[in-house]
Amino acid sequence: MEVYFLDVGFGACQIILLGGRRAIVIDCGVRSDHLALHFLKRFGIVEIECLIASHSDNDHVGGAISILDDYQDQIKRLFVVQDHKWLATRYWQRIDHFIETGIL
Repeated sequence: MEVYFLDVGFGACQIILLGGRRAIVIDCGVRSDHLALHFLKRFGIVEIECLIASHSDNDHVGGAISILDDYQDQIKRLFVVQDHKWLATRYWQRIDHFIETGIL
């Protein structure tokens, strides 16, 4: 197991590589909407065990949208805090779209 703390500027992103091309992603920052996604691809990750958002501020969930789009069939579990901002986030809107279309 390896743990990485990505420099996403303002915000947070931690990725735990589990071996077997699997990872856990905790928060996703917003410095670059695709920074966490590029990291996962660089390390050959094909399955995300957990995609965790500690809270709904964009500096923690902003990069999750590109991960959802790219790994939609390979994410085993999503963990979110349904705080007062949750339903207004683009992250929730993308999850809701995937639920409605049967992808998640």
